[in-house]
Amino acid sequence: MKLLTPIKRIVFTVLFLFNLIGWPLNWMAPVEAASQPIRIGVGIGLSQAVISSGSPIILKEASGKKYRANKAITIRWAGNNRAAIGKHSLKLPLILTSSNPLAYNKVRYRGYIKIEGNGNSFSIVNVLDVEDYVRGVLKMETNPAWPLESLKAQAIISRTYALKNIGKYGSKGFDLTATPDCQVYRGINAETPQTDRAVKETVGIVVTYGSDLALTPFHSDSGGATANVAEVWNSSIPYLKGVQEAISYSSPYSTWEVSLSPQQIQSALSKIGVQVGQIQSIEIGQQDSFGRTVSLVLRGSQGATQIKSNQFRMAIGPTVLRSTFFSAVNGQHLSLKAQSVPNSPVPPSAPEQRNNVGITNSDGPLTFEEEQTMIDLTKQGAFSSHEMIDMLMNPEKKKLYLLKALKQGEPKKQSNSVITNTKSGAGQIRPSSKGFVFKGRGWGHGVGLSQWGAKSLAENGWKYSQILQHYYPGTTLSRR
Repeated sequence: MKLLTPIKRIVFTVLFLFNLIGWPLNWMAPVEAASQPIRIGVGIGLSQAVISSGSPIILKEASGKKYRANKAITIRWAGNNRAAIGKHSLKLPLILTSSNPLAYNKVRYRGYIKIEGNGNSFSIVNVLDVEDYVRGVLKMETNPAWPLESLKAQAIISRTYALKNIGKYGSKGFDLTATPDCQVYRGINAETPQTDRAVKETVGIVVTYGSDLALTPFHSDSGGATANVAEVWNSSIPYLKGVQEAISYSSPYSTWEVSLSPQQIQSALSKIGVQVGQIQSIEIGQQDSFGRTVSLVLRGSQGATQIKSNQFRMAIGPTVLRSTFFSAVNGQHLSLKAQSVPNSPVPPSAPEQRNNVGITNSDGPLTFEEEQTMIDLTKQGAFSSHEMIDMLMNPEKKKLYLLKALKQGEPKKQSNSVITNTKSGAGQIRPSSKGFVFKGRGWGHGVGLSQWGAKSLAENGWKYSQILQHYYPGTTLSRR
């Protein structure tokens, strides 16, 4: 028999012992997900920018040549896909690193920064691990003081969104923006101990449907039941059909009321191409099984039409008409009642509620109210990737795209003939010169996870997996 050499004997002995007692944990496949880099456009279409750090900044050209710079540098567009830094003209892309976090526009970032050419300008791209990205998102999308399990659920859907949309703006040199059209991202500035814990304890976990990453929209408060995505965005997704809240809860948006004059409604509708003349009555056209309004019948001096409630909400202004969950009045299937209302701008009933958007023309910068409507529209997916890039590159076009989004889905105008309400006994309101009072509950489009609902479930002992299964039934959790 051939004897084993001393080295082979040692190796054999070690392997034999590991086979008996098991492999040490640090030799096994790691329990954490593999690192997944993501590129976030934190500054787009720039001609000049200042990058700083607590330590000297190292610049690296695509050729591999490196430069040591000061703790703060000013980058200027020099044309021909080059950037000017001091007296130097460097070819893009450039990679910037430092032993301390890099900062742009007073926001500090993990990972490194890449300067990418972008037509006749440049973009600042933060490249970092997706887990660090979620750390910079979570506080911006939810309340860090809420229960840990609800924060974990939010971390998972934010991670799922990020991974599902990698490459969304790939042709521009980054994956996602740091703005509401993707997810609001504020780097290290947004990190907190509690949200960091939620990210760490769910590392790599995502929501899947079959073999694909799921679509995971969320909103502030469902008002008692979530909405069917088909009735909001005309999509058919099995796990976004709408569910009743499992536990009753209260939030600042549990009930709300807003008054609108006929003139305000008429003006808002005209901006999306709905012309029925002076508004004479508003009826509930259809409701879903939970009582959420799906469509409205509008009657005016020039005719009548039926419009989707979500389109009506976006026309009025999503911060004015907070949801499409209008409550019944006096036992009828109506969400509105006539009441004397002055023909004046809508008075805010809470700090979050703002006046109706008045888009007078397609030129000039957006007003504050128009910006808020733009944010809500981007969160609801009203703009294509091409449109978002065009607005980022050409901010003066925002108002044109806002008008276009509000006009999308223009309902078919009907004649003066009678329109029968789909709910029996709904009746009709004829306010004449009076106005309308909308009474409702909840805030947001209503699709997917309700943040206030998730908070309530977590307070009642639900784990993040149960919360996600409730709002996205039929999905599963997996680690990526």
